[in-house]
Amino acid sequence: MPRPSGQSNESSATSILILVGMRGSGKTTVGRQLASSLDVRFIDTDGLVEQRGEKSIATIFRDQGEASFRALERAVVASLTEHDEALIVATGGGVVLEEDNRRDLARLGTVVFLDAPPRVLAQRIHGSGRPSLLKLEPSDEVELLATYRRPLYMEIADFVLDATQPVERIVAQLTALWQNRHHNGASHRTQQPQ
Repeated sequence: MPRPSGQSNESSATSILILVGMRGSGKTTVGRQLASSLDVRFIDTDGLVEQRGEKSIATIFRDQGEASFRALERAVVASLTEHDEALIVATGGGVVLEEDNRRDLARLGTVVFLDAPPRVLAQRIHGSGRPSLLKLEPSDEVELLATYRRPLYMEIADFVLDATQPVERIVAQLTALWQNRHHNGASHRTQQPQ
């Protein structure tokens, strides 16, 4: 079961579930399956960044740099506040670096941090072709980024899930969370699913 993060962010938007975590934590895979099983719309912020930039993320990084990517990402997150429908949102791993993104995501809905050890993440992303942010060996980069970003994920997370579990189990836990929150309303953002 998801465990509460200890945070108590308040939100009136109970029909939006946001997945945060490092690259390789399974946000997109879990998000797609969850949205399909709940019959709600799925949004991947990295996909929207590519649409806005009219290029792949790797090309944006190569041609325009990380600052341009982060500006596009910021615009995408800001646009999410315009939705009034049920959504499952998978975010990019670095979305939490921008304070305004953290604020918007925390207000938007229920935030679930998919947490996995750096060694697991490094194995999962090996050979993925995604751009290196620090020009380090993948395992070293993941370790460093995870150490820096984890407190930022925890800052906005309502729930933390072990992302090393099978995808089907994670989807089942999130389905229970979704159903519980819709059945009981938005009383406390840190309540656990039944």
